[in-house]
Amino acid sequence: MNVPSFLDHLGQSYVSYINSSNWSEFKNSAIYCMSPAIPSVRRSGDIKFPPPLSDPSKVTLILCNHQSDLDQFLVFTSTTFRDDSKVPVQLTGFTHEGFKTLPGIGQMVGKNLIGLDKGDSKITIQAKIKKFLHQGFNTFLLFPEGTFLHKNSLLKSHAFQKSPTFHKVLYPRFGAFDAFVELLQDRIEYVVDLTLDYPGYNPSKAEWSYFTYPSVAHSFLNQNRVPPPYLHASCLVVNGKWETLTHDFVLKLWKKKEHRLQIREKRELESQYPYLFKTEE
Repeated sequence: MNVPSFLDHLGQSYVSYINSSNWSEFKNSAIYCMSPAIPSVRRSGDIKFPPPLSDPSKVTLILCNHQSDLDQFLVFTSTTFRDDSKVPVQLTGFTHEGFKTLPGIGQMVGKNLIGLDKGDSKITIQAKIKKFLHQGFNTFLLFPEGTFLHKNSLLKSHAFQKSPTFHKVLYPRFGAFDAFVELLQDRIEYVVDLTLDYPGYNPSKAEWSYFTYPSVAHSFLNQNRVPPPYLHASCLVVNGKWETLTHDFVLKLWKKKEHRLQIREKRELESQYPYLFKTEE
């Protein structure tokens, strides 16, 4: 199996982090609580992603909603790869530079991601992408929302929209997306639409800051585990039609995500409280 160099670094960093940490502290950490959930991720849609590239010059763009500060860790460690791929998948992603300062998880994955600063110009973002392309990376994970969903970010998202239509996802931003599409153009072979959800966790109700960071894992500390997350993947073949990768294209994906997550929430409520959804015969 072709495992990206990112995961090699991640594994080494993970071991290093455990060895350098007090075990009792580690058991109360977000990473420890997240670990049992990784092999139990519930997948739907295109189960194996990203798809194999046809040529070493081609790239894949993964667009995902952002639910927690551990999303990168989850996506990278739960991604499946084809054994017969002629072009090995080399997976990286975009993150905020501040993410690298987070305890544990930031140290583990931060140096292997493309760090973006607020206000980065298109030229600056493209220069950072080129650096990773030269290192052999060909699959890029992007969270267009710019930050993950929490109480304050949802309020800002609603203020940004003329008429708030998103409640389970944030309104996407397009700076990094535009820079990527303009730079790679017909080299983009696939776009993977990835939808992420953590059952039993309502991020829009949670407060968050880089100093306290009560992430999804901290919400389940008393249970010592995070319930198996939900991951839905849909692969879109670009076939050289990179001009179709517009803002409207992204917004249509986000409307589908919003609907998908609303349906999931309803099904969870029906399973937990079936008496509330009984219909008279």
